Amino acid sequence: MEVGSLAEFLKKHSTLGDFILVEYPSFYPLGDLVWGEIIPSFSSHDILIDDFFG
Repeated sequence: MEVGSLAEFLKKHSTLGDFILVEYPSFYPLGDLVWGEIIPSFSSHDILIDDFFG
C-alpha cells in the first residue's frame, strides 16, 4: 500500500475514538510532522497528541 502522507492515511482509515500509536526514530523531526501536517489537517476535530520517551 502506498500512502502519500500520514494525515491522508489517518483521514481514510481512522474513526472517532481511535487510538493511534506512531513509532519513529529519535532523530525524526516530530514537530514538522505534528505541527506541519497532522494538526493543520485535523484542525476542525478534537485531537490529543502525546509524545513520550522511554
